[in-house]
Amino acid sequence: MSMADVSLEKSATMMSHLHAAVTKIQVPRPGFNYTFAHICILNNDKTCIVDDIVHVLEELKNARATNRTNFAITYPITHLKDGRAVYNGHQLGGVTVHSKDRVKSAEAIQLTYYLQSINSLNDMVAERWESSFCDTVRLFQKSNSKVKMYPYTSSSLREDFQKTSRVSERYLVTSLILVVTMAILCCSMQDCVRSKPWLGLLGLVTISLATLTAAGIINLTGGKYNSTFLGVPFVMLGHGLYGTFEMLSSWRKTREDQHVKERTAAVYADSMLSFSLTTAMYLVTFGIGASPFTNIEAARIFCCNSCIAILFNYLYVLSFYGSSLVFTGYIENNYQHSIFCRKVPKPEALQEKPAWYRFLLTARFSEDTTEGEEANTYESHLLVCFLKRYYCDWITNTYVKPFVVLFYLIYISFALMGYLQVSEGSDLSNIVATATQTIEYTTAQQKYFSNYSPVIGFYIYESIEYWNTSVQEDVLEYTKGFVRISWFESYLNYLRKLNVSTGLPKKNFTDMLRNSFLKAPQFSHFQEDIIFSKKYNDEVDVVASRMFLVAKTMETNREELYDLLETLRRLSVTSKLCLQI
Repeated sequence: MSMADVSLEKSATMMSHLHAAVTKIQVPRPGFNYTFAHICILNNDKTCIVDDIVHVLEELKNARATNRTNFAITYPITHLKDGRAVYNGHQLGGVTVHSKDRVKSAEAIQLTYYLQSINSLNDMVAERWESSFCDTVRLFQKSNSKVKMYPYTSSSLREDFQKTSRVSERYLVTSLILVVTMAILCCSMQDCVRSKPWLGLLGLVTISLATLTAAGIINLTGGKYNSTFLGVPFVMLGHGLYGTFEMLSSWRKTREDQHVKERTAAVYADSMLSFSLTTAMYLVTFGIGASPFTNIEAARIFCCNSCIAILFNYLYVLSFYGSSLVFTGYIENNYQHSIFCRKVPKPEALQEKPAWYRFLLTARFSEDTTEGEEANTYESHLLVCFLKRYYCDWITNTYVKPFVVLFYLIYISFALMGYLQVSEGSDLSNIVATATQTIEYTTAQQKYFSNYSPVIGFYIYESIEYWNTSVQEDVLEYTKGFVRISWFESYLNYLRKLNVSTGLPKKNFTDMLRNSFLKAPQFSHFQEDIIFSKKYNDEVDVVASRMFLVAKTMETNREELYDLLETLRRLSVTSKLCLQI
């Protein structure tokens, strides 16, 4: 929940009302209505696990209601009235603090509800509860317009991923219109007979037919559609348009006095070799991705479907587009208009017509051209004219060559600089469409809750001499620099407050840990972090324990966190203690 314009006291009341509404959500089933209390994960005392920030805000609300000023929220660890220290670094976001880490304001609060997953009935109820949860949050949002809420559940990513194609329809249609426009323009020229706008459109029709055929084959073989297939048409566009433009370029190199069959044969002889080799490279490249060497299932399926689509794309260009080229060739040989397919009159018959009419019917007739001009018939194309008359002279100029070399050096420098900044890691916002629930949640998460890393588990899975002061120093040194949520550090501080030495004998150290420290209400939750074992002589020993660490991070510099984790993992291997991170 984002609440930039709401005070912390008002937000505490608001969150209390939202929490009450969420816990009262009911999922009706035959003979019984399930609530959060029936499907939540339970503590040792059989109560639902909720975020500690709920207790913090409840105490803040009660303190303000009774005009008490002795309670203050500190960040990232707050001490409750019962003495328990709770971590709130992942529940409070955009925090501004006073001295001694006292929270002055917070821009966002995050609540998490934990549900069980023990059987099919529980999973079905939990799924319906999550759907009702989103509806409840949205309804609460309408009545509290000053705050912005972002509900997110275990199924949100899957649902947003599945509806990516529907969300992207508008963008895909816009892209298709632009591609159609560019294809037609690239195949057009001023000469209304030799212009080939229909070939640009028929090229896209060829690719569309190949895409539909490939999709049909995939469906018939039991393949399932997912939104990663949205990238396949763009791969096919690149492959198919290359082949169609190659054939059109070869057609324009042929002599106009040749028969259409001879010109078509020359086109296939000139362009099909390069297009076939390009297709083979596509198939080899995507074939490697579709092979067992790829261990990412989504990438393997995408590459497999791309191979099928490209194969049919090649066959359709070879057959359907070739026949379209022959059709437009006969139109050209008969001096028919490239768009309207009507016979174009000679220039003498157009003298009395308006200027716009003469412009639309501009054409060069073979009997009006000399033998030297015939070879240059297609040079009136804008792009060909620009490249041959201007760009070629400019790029081969002696004074330009040094600047070309300099340009490529700058280009390579930026490329290497970008390559060295590539980092691993996945971002949920990169695999779903924009304007979805997942994007809104992850954006808010990165904006408000990126000050601290995810919780790092620090496990000691052997019996060590916790009572030994040198071992205590080693353990504290390993966790130095982290925000620690640790029974070990809390126990040492507990002994110091009692004016008891932390270097007690083993039996005294363990007995006070079990019978005094863990019995205190503010420390009882640490019982889940320690495993005791009783030996044959009734001596109790700590055989394993865990602590939780949180690192101070920045969203723009997450590489430091990865380096820190790798350092901790290497330390767990080389350390004399049996550690696991």
